[in-house]
Amino acid sequence: MSDTQTRTGLGPPQCESCDTRQSLACCDNCKAAFFCDNHIQDANRGPHNKQCSAVQKALEHMQEEERAVREHPGDFMTLANPFETGVGHFWDLIDTRDYMRARFGLVEELPKLDNSTAVASALDHLTDMLRLNRSDNMGLRDKVPALFLRLGRDQECYDFMKWWTTPDDGYDWGDTTLPHLSIHGADALESPGNFCGQYDGLGHTVPLTLFKIRLLLHVQAMDGVTIGIGPLVPQQIIDQIRREITGSDAIPASLIHQRNLLPVIASLRAQVKQLLDAVHDHNKFFWDMLINPGSNLTAQPYAYSRGSVEEAQLALKHNYSSWIETPGAIAIIEESRAA
Repeated sequence: MSDTQTRTGLGPPQCESCDTRQSLACCDNCKAAFFCDNHIQDANRGPHNKQCSAVQKALEHMQEEERAVREHPGDFMTLANPFETGVGHFWDLIDTRDYMRARFGLVEELPKLDNSTAVASALDHLTDMLRLNRSDNMGLRDKVPALFLRLGRDQECYDFMKWWTTPDDGYDWGDTTLPHLSIHGADALESPGNFCGQYDGLGHTVPLTLFKIRLLLHVQAMDGVTIGIGPLVPQQIIDQIRREITGSDAIPASLIHQRNLLPVIASLRAQVKQLLDAVHDHNKFFWDMLINPGSNLTAQPYAYSRGSVEEAQLALKHNYSSWIETPGAIAIIEESRAA
């Protein structure tokens, strides 16, 4: 069974020109795209070249700023060797900020290559930036979930989002001994109520909606196996087929063997409805914008207010690719808007 049948999101590295996964070489310039022996010359021309140049420029700028930080002798505003001495509160050290902005610029360019290597690289940068600066003054946490989803790392996506619901007003962001992004293996089927509060924005409710939709689609596919061939084959064969078509690593293993999945499907449908309503209540523009993005995909909002078009545009920018890479997801939104 092919990856496109069993997985959502981006697949393993392949040639940018012919899609083969054999005899690949990495582009020397952007370091985030692959070409086979027959098309290696395409790395410096054609469709790849423009975005490759943008990534290369951003990478060189980040490396320049990194050298400046590493060579900083230290003063009253910035510690010496902040990559060791300033971990956890990097942004508080004034002379690290140009580096963090430059690294963010690279993160903005990498996913535009639209391959798993580039997206994984962007995700690695973001998670390391959050390690350096726990309090996330730059809003990086809103970009992370969609990248996890694009890579098919659904469980890590949910763990990441759930952790951000746990710090309270007493959490000391400067205390690096406290747990940070420390949730692993959270129950993907649990209620999303903690994400649907009055003050929760689009940053995590939008990717959480997609996460739950993906669960719903996968569980429905598993149930379809039972409906289609259940009376004809032994349960162990059904379990094997279910295992092969399960496209989310967040699906609990127990569901593979659960004969009646209808209660799970009903629960997930209710959760999706709850999240759809929560997003709409927060920002009435987003779902219609996701269905018909138009020029909103290229908008560059630099500031926004709660419930504004600009807020929806920013969330669209972060999340659109993950939605279109999940077959059937936007159709569910269309159905809900038409109801």
